[in-house]
Amino acid sequence: MILDFSANWKMYAKNNETIWKEAFGFIDSLNIDAEEKKYFIRGDDFFAFVQGYETQPASDGKIEMHCNYLDIHAVISGSELVYYSPVKDLELIEDFTPASDDLLFSFQPDLANSFRLYPGKFALFFPGEGHLTRIQLNEKPERIKKVVLKIDKKLFY
Repeated sequence: MILDFSANWKMYAKNNETIWKEAFGFIDSLNIDAEEKKYFIRGDDFFAFVQGYETQPASDGKIEMHCNYLDIHAVISGSELVYYSPVKDLELIEDFTPASDDLLFSFQPDLANSFRLYPGKFALFFPGEGHLTRIQLNEKPERIKKVVLKIDKKLFY
């Protein structure tokens, strides 16, 4: 996992600067009025979802993991709490492969680390890394808008 400020993306772009440049160029092109939909950047190998939603309590969440895609999460407006968790000790709840690249695991807060994601920061999750997003920071939900970029690992490594 990588957690950093979006302005620092070039520090991670060794040997695949084109993908990083496309990813952060797309992120930089978005604003609060960005249409909530799926955007194809390089077909099914590299695409993005712009989403708007209310954050929720962590107790409602499940850890998700992907096998073939990297996820880059960047908040456009608002903020959310994100959990990062190894999945080896978690119970597998649902396996949506091969139809989609999603596996869902039970959430155990004592096995997870959390951080706040807000505009100007990004989190990158590699295949095999568990994460739980959409979590409220306070007792009340918050409306946020964010983008999740999905990059097939064959383009990245």
